[in-house]
Amino acid sequence: MNITLYPLHDYNNGILSPFTIDLDTVADEDEYRQEIAKGLFEHSVTGNVETTRCMVCGHVHIASHDEECEECGTETVEYKITNEEWIVCDSEDVPGAYIGEYDLYSAFWAYKEFIENTHMDAKAVEAGLYLDIALGDLEEAYVGQYKDDEEFAYQLADDIGAVDGEAVWPQTCIDWAHAAREIMYDYSEHDGYYFRRV
Repeated sequence: MNITLYPLHDYNNGILSPFTIDLDTVADEDEYRQEIAKGLFEHSVTGNVETTRCMVCGHVHIASHDEECEECGTETVEYKITNEEWIVCDSEDVPGAYIGEYDLYSAFWAYKEFIENTHMDAKAVEAGLYLDIALGDLEEAYVGQYKDDEEFAYQLADDIGAVDGEAVWPQTCIDWAHAAREIMYDYSEHDGYYFRRV
């Protein structure tokens, strides 16, 4: 997952100087904010605030004229006029529900933690979110991926022992489309991913 941002003051003045943050390598929102500050320091062409960067640890403090680093306390800092705000240019593998015009929504960090710790693949998670299933309910609600509702209904019937794989009859007479319509009152589907209604 990554996000590409423009320094906003530059963008508003017709200067495109994007920078990309690899969200897979960022631990939390605080680290993400520091990556933005570094991006603004390195990529701002124009600006509207003075910013400091520590020449020892690399910590950046936007809109600051501190003479020492707030992170490591050294007095070896450099100054630059930078942007203090940003706007989203592009993103990759970040669901639209977690990204706005100017930034990631704070709920993204719970999503990122969930993705890192779940057995579900990202596409299944996105399907569940599309169906408005809360992150905390996704794993319990998820039942699998199927070609269509009929295959899903057949598999459910087989799982409870209602299908005799050796018998031709009555399997050849069962209306699996009708069975699927009945069972789907209790389930939801998106892009082939099936979930119990919660």
